[in-house]
Amino acid sequence: MKVLLIHYNCNSPGAGGGGAETVTLAWREGLQARGHTVEWWTGQGPAPQDFDIALVGTMHVVDRYMRRTANAVASRPYVLFLHDYWPFCPSRMCLVENDRTCPATTDSCNNECGAFHGTTCVHTGDPWTREASEFARRSTIVVANPTTAAICERNGFHVKHILPLGVDAQMFTPGEKRDRIITSSAWAAYPTKGMHILQQACAGRTWGADVLTGLPRTRVAEELATSTVYIFPSCYEETWGLCLTEAMACGCACIASDVAGPKAQIRDGETGILVRRRDPMALRRAVETVLCDRAMAARLGAAARAAVERDFTITRMAERLEHILMEELSNAEQKQGSGAMGP
Repeated sequence: MKVLLIHYNCNSPGAGGGGAETVTLAWREGLQARGHTVEWWTGQGPAPQDFDIALVGTMHVVDRYMRRTANAVASRPYVLFLHDYWPFCPSRMCLVENDRTCPATTDSCNNECGAFHGTTCVHTGDPWTREASEFARRSTIVVANPTTAAICERNGFHVKHILPLGVDAQMFTPGEKRDRIITSSAWAAYPTKGMHILQQACAGRTWGADVLTGLPRTRVAEELATSTVYIFPSCYEETWGLCLTEAMACGCACIASDVAGPKAQIRDGETGILVRRRDPMALRRAVETVLCDRAMAARLGAAARAAVERDFTITRMAERLEHILMEELSNAEQKQGSGAMGP
C-alpha cells in the first residue's frame, strides 16, 4: 500500500513541532515497519500523485495549505485525522476566556467563543470557515478517543474510526526513580495546557513540579525515566495526551485532568489518577496522596507501563491504522467498481 501523509509541518518537538508532528512521524515509522510505502507532503510544491490512499493530518482552519490538501485528495481515497476541533471551532479547542470549556463539548456550538477570540463558528461563519467545514464533512473522519468522537457528532461531524495513539516504548522506558514531580509540553506557555492550574496547586507547598518544554525527545525520555510523578493539567478536551503516554511508558505515577484524551488513556485508580479539570485543589490532593504513598506510586507506574505495552505503542497504533486505511481503500475500490463518485 502506498500512503501519502499530509501534514503541514514535519519538525520534531524541540524544533518547532509538537504532538501532531510527533504522531505523524510515528505513523510513517509504523507503516513503513509493516511494509508500506509512505511519502510525506507538507502542502508545498506539487502534490504527489502516486499513492493509493492519503492520511490527512492537517489540523485547523487557519492552515494555509487546506485548499491544496483538498485538491490533492479530490476523487482519491483518504481519511482525515482530527487533532482538535477545527471543523466547527475556529479557535480549535472549544474554549472561551482561554481555559473555560464552551457549550460545544456537552451540547452544540453557540459561538460563545466569538466574543473572546474574535472568530466565528461554522454556524455563523465566514466563507473560509465554511469551506474548511465542508471539506471535513465530506471526509472520512478519524479521532483518537470516544469523547472527542461524541463532541464531533453533536456538532454535525460524523466520526467513522477511533485510533488511539502510541509512543516508542523502547525510547520511553522506566529508569531508577527519584522523588521528583514533572510535567511536559511543547506548548507549555499556552493557558490551554493548564500550567497556571498546576502553579496554583503547588503554591505554598513544600513540593513543586519541573516543566519540560522545547527539549529533544531523547532528553525528555531521560527526564521522565527517573521521575516518580507526572502531571497532565490540560484545560481543554485534549484529543490525546501524547506526553502523558510517554510518561506512562516511563512508569511514572500519572495524574491528569479528566479531559477527552486522558479518559481514554488512564483507568482512574488503576493506571493513573484523573482529577477535575481547572481544579487546583483537586490536583493538589491527588499529588499529595501519591507523594505520601510510595507503594501506590510504584503500583500506578507499573500499571501505566503495562498499559502502554499492551495498547499504546507505535506498533499497536500502526496495526490499527493499517486496518483503517485498508478498509477505506477497499471501500473506495468497491465504489469505483460500482460507478459511485467520490469518498
